[in-house]
Amino acid sequence: MMPIYLFNNKENGNIGIDAINFKKEFLKICNEHKKTNRARIFAFILTDFHTTEANHFVLNSEFWNTLHTISGHFLTIFHFDFKSEEVNSLFRKGQTEFVREQYINFFTNLNEIFDTTEFSKIKMPSILFFQTDKDVILDFFCQELDSNNLQQNMDDLKDYIRSAVEAVIDVKDEYLKNSNEIYQLLKSNVESTKSKKVWSTRIKKAIRLYELIK
Repeated sequence: MMPIYLFNNKENGNIGIDAINFKKEFLKICNEHKKTNRARIFAFILTDFHTTEANHFVLNSEFWNTLHTISGHFLTIFHFDFKSEEVNSLFRKGQTEFVREQYINFFTNLNEIFDTTEFSKIKMPSILFFQTDKDVILDFFCQELDSNNLQQNMDDLKDYIRSAVEAVIDVKDEYLKNSNEIYQLLKSNVESTKSKKVWSTRIKKAIRLYELIK
């Protein structure tokens, strides 16, 4: 897990990277994690900082520990951390708009890094899966967490991350440089997991409907 801080939070002894340095350091971190066998592919949990999901995701340490355990040394997950005292102080002072501006600026940088405008359009929360090769982002896709139920979104997020890890965990060392192939394995597995969830939901709805009309 790799937290991103909107403001400088290193003095508190936290790991992670400040948003202002993200564009410069992002690919360096990915390359380092691949070289040191800390990751085979990457993800970014995208949340709107002022939503119930964002607050619950950040404040639920048990949830984060579970994601960390699932991802292991196969998937580095970037995510926002809104818990810093500096952010909380700005909220208390009523400067929510200033915080939001910094958040929007970060997403502008993210769009530039990935050479897309997609992140300005997706429904949040979502998880962005992506693959790199040295200083290049090879490919990426977003999987939205589209339930209206917070717990369901949390369960779905865990399932997608578990699916991603299962796709790459058995790749042998001699094939780890085949970055694009590893990405395709992950994408196929995550999409399959999503398809199963869609069909499961439809079947449950059909059963409930049947129970009502029989």
